[in-house]
Amino acid sequence: MNRAGLLTAVSRTWHSVRNFIAVLAIIRFSLFLGLLGSVMMFLDQGQEILIALALMEEGKHAAWAVTLASSVLCGLSVWYCARTMYRFRFAGNAMSDSAQFPRLKRWLPRLMGAGVMMLSGVASLRAAHTVKGADDAQLLGMSQLASGLLLLLVLSKRRDWFGDLGGLERYARESRDLRSWRQLGATTRWVFLLLFLAAIGMSSAVAFRHDIVGAVLGGTGVVMVAAALIVPVGSTIVYWANHHDVPAMLGLLGIVVVCSFLADNHHVRRSADAQGSHPFEIVDPPPAQNPIAHRGSIDAYLDRWLALREPSSGSLPVFIVAAEGGGIRAAYWTALVLGTLQDRAQREGFVFSRHLLGISGVSGGSFGAAVFAAMTARPESAGGNCHGHTTTTEFARRAQRVLNHDFLAPSLAVFLFTDLQQRFLPMTFFDDRGVALERSWERAWRACETGNLFAAPFSSLWRDPEGAMRFDVPLLFLNSTVVETGQRLILNPFALPSHHFAARFADAVDGTRVLGDEVPLSTAVHASARFTYVSPAGTVQHLPEPNTTGQPPRWFRVVDGGYFENSGAATAEELLEALEARATATGFPVRPFIIHISNQPHPSPRAPDGRLRLPSPHQNRRVLLPGVLSPIWAMLNARPARGRQARAVLEHRAGDDHVHFELRDHGVVLPLGWMLSPRSQDNMVKQLTGYPQDQSPTGCAATSSCDNRQNIERVLEILRASAP
Repeated sequence: MNRAGLLTAVSRTWHSVRNFIAVLAIIRFSLFLGLLGSVMMFLDQGQEILIALALMEEGKHAAWAVTLASSVLCGLSVWYCARTMYRFRFAGNAMSDSAQFPRLKRWLPRLMGAGVMMLSGVASLRAAHTVKGADDAQLLGMSQLASGLLLLLVLSKRRDWFGDLGGLERYARESRDLRSWRQLGATTRWVFLLLFLAAIGMSSAVAFRHDIVGAVLGGTGVVMVAAALIVPVGSTIVYWANHHDVPAMLGLLGIVVVCSFLADNHHVRRSADAQGSHPFEIVDPPPAQNPIAHRGSIDAYLDRWLALREPSSGSLPVFIVAAEGGGIRAAYWTALVLGTLQDRAQREGFVFSRHLLGISGVSGGSFGAAVFAAMTARPESAGGNCHGHTTTTEFARRAQRVLNHDFLAPSLAVFLFTDLQQRFLPMTFFDDRGVALERSWERAWRACETGNLFAAPFSSLWRDPEGAMRFDVPLLFLNSTVVETGQRLILNPFALPSHHFAARFADAVDGTRVLGDEVPLSTAVHASARFTYVSPAGTVQHLPEPNTTGQPPRWFRVVDGGYFENSGAATAEELLEALEARATATGFPVRPFIIHISNQPHPSPRAPDGRLRLPSPHQNRRVLLPGVLSPIWAMLNARPARGRQARAVLEHRAGDDHVHFELRDHGVVLPLGWMLSPRSQDNMVKQLTGYPQDQSPTGCAATSSCDNRQNIERVLEILRASAP
């Protein structure tokens, strides 16, 4: 082929590709959302939801029916909206002519609708295949596959089977190359109207009772129903944009940008009754008193805490915990480790939490730490029946019951309905997905424990009913990050003046000082656990100090503590420094001991020298767009590297008085999200307490449970040595 022929072939190919893209652009909302809803079921968190469905004991058939119905609804909506869009002839798109790609326009909507159901079925079968002893769980996947095949068969054979039933064939021929929405048949207009009304009804239900919507639909149902109801709205917008020849996506982006400037529904709640949305930027009123005035200093607390634990002989063992971030995985692992240590110690007549000074938590680690601390505040109370389990006084079991909830579905429902709609409104009306997550934590605690500690003020954990300071609840240092400055924001129960903070907690912001003493425990935890895009950045209005005048309030935003440092080790080291300083000043004999709880599953143990095992030089020789992507990869990789560095510094300072509880990859994916299946929970329990003989991986060195069990014994040995 000569040069002219090659150029002609390239030109023809490019022309065909452009025409094909123009055909797809007409149904872009159906194509994108249908594909997105199906693909999400193959992600780790999506598979975890399906595994949980497969392992359900009560009401599983009802849950499977809801999941099947939601995938069928999504598939039908995708098919019907795409089919309707191909009926129009748009002046600005020559490929909308019915004579262009007629077979593609006839078959593509069918394949898309059936594909949504069939991809969902494949995802369900994949999840069920990984679950042993749950063969009946494959019924859901087979039903979804069958529904997709049935839809495809009916649509392709309906003329042969039904002929021109009701004039449908004649209507299909005549309703092509339509110029206006008004030319559509009455049935089509009624279908779209019903879908619009369903979208409004679902949004209203989510706005007022997102907990019920999440519980009924589950994570997969929420995603599928949201896609089914967003597709007709998006298709209508595309129709209007094509009909008037205006850029729809650019217009929507402009609306989002303007409304994000005018309205913000991501305010951090200052109290349990506060809202995250403020129509006119009216925030909660400032506290009636200076929140610093009645908050004691950490030095005074340490002096009293140590005095109440005078050892009979030797040194007093004092534990400080650093709890790494990582969503519900980190929360479950942190609470499981601490609860197991408490239970094992109690069996031998010790109280582990009595020697636990404080926990530095990040993200999900903060949630798990808060659950454990709240249980120590109510050690005699374990609530009633929760998830079919009767009352128990074991800390590990209590923590498992609280965390055995679907925290994802309610916040996901708010995200896909009311929170998404709020992005296109110039005033705030609805609370965001962050508030939904906080309230789901509060409901989980109320369901499984007595009291309402997660909705109570953060500082109340360390106050008795008369308002006196308590010294039997571990301190919480919940680490967040300030967007505007990159500083740590640490929520803690103390007043830490600026000069004191600068000395021991370098360049950190006192979170309770700026949020006030009435901030709920759930909100304090969430300030540390605002993971990227899963939870939005929280907006905070910093009110002027009471002794200042003429200063306007300042605004800033908080995000996940892992942006600064994900291990919690930096703050733990500073707490260790404060303890050692007070012990030296008072002459109190202490033996500080560091417990680090990480949760990122590693495929193999670390290298003997403590460095990570890097790929071979040949694996990383060629990379895509190194000049463009290298700065991005560097920023992303620097964040966990800072955590490893802080942990290494803390380990070096602690010396031999240090243990590290960690997870390993044992073939069970432990997702990073807000929902865990029973299989993942069971895997984490085994990694901590040991595998049964018939389930043990090859060799003790291949498991983390060996090290974790030894760490438990190490902690117990220290407690035994300190016993009178």
